Amino acid sequence: MTNKQLTKKRLLFAGIVAYFIIGYFSCSYFNLHRSYYVNVSLPFESKIPLVPIFILGYTAVYAALILIYALIDDYEVFKKGMKFACFVSTAHFVLFLIIPVKMARPELSETDGFMTLLTHYYYLIDNPVNCFPSLHVSYPLIGTLILWNYKRRWGYILAASTLLIAISVVLVKQHYIMAPYRNFRGFGEATLYYGCGRSCHCYFFDIFAKMPCLIAAPSRRSLPTCLKEDL
Repeated sequence: MTNKQLTKKRLLFAGIVAYFIIGYFSCSYFNLHRSYYVNVSLPFESKIPLVPIFILGYTAVYAALILIYALIDDYEVFKKGMKFACFVSTAHFVLFLIIPVKMARPELSETDGFMTLLTHYYYLIDNPVNCFPSLHVSYPLIGTLILWNYKRRWGYILAASTLLIAISVVLVKQHYIMAPYRNFRGFGEATLYYGCGRSCHCYFFDIFAKMPCLIAAPSRRSLPTCLKEDL
């Protein structure tokens, strides 16, 4: 990668981060003042306890993003990946607004231990909205797909991190189970329908041009016309 490309890479990454911050917190402000919310919780979820130690797994998404930035040393692949991330972020922002979900969080005491304290501070930053689906799961999933054929060993590591993050979002009461479930199902169906086994950076971007339809469809039979004609 040339110095010029490295500068462009840094600016592109900074731009995506800024887009996420502006978009996410704008949706958060709007959703926090909604008069209604959609209930996507499962009947048994109220019995799942808060496990504060998983705040470390939850915040691992930021380490995963830094890892993705550091590992992709081909500017063209990185640029396509950031365009991909921009589209996925936009799709999530739209879904946050049309499917407003609010988490039921437990009351936390700052005297209950260091991990509880970290969770408490995170709650202060991140409002209990923007809960369906989960960008925390989508971002490392994107990185896993990009690295799978690009740097397979790191793809395995990122896949394991994605699974840890998906479990963590539930155990720190940031998302209901349906959120990571929809993330994995949407990505999985897209991969199966649009070229399992093909080079990742050849089919990723076609896949997610249709991702809003895939997320909304509960089964292949109910896929909208925009997808059926491609199958």
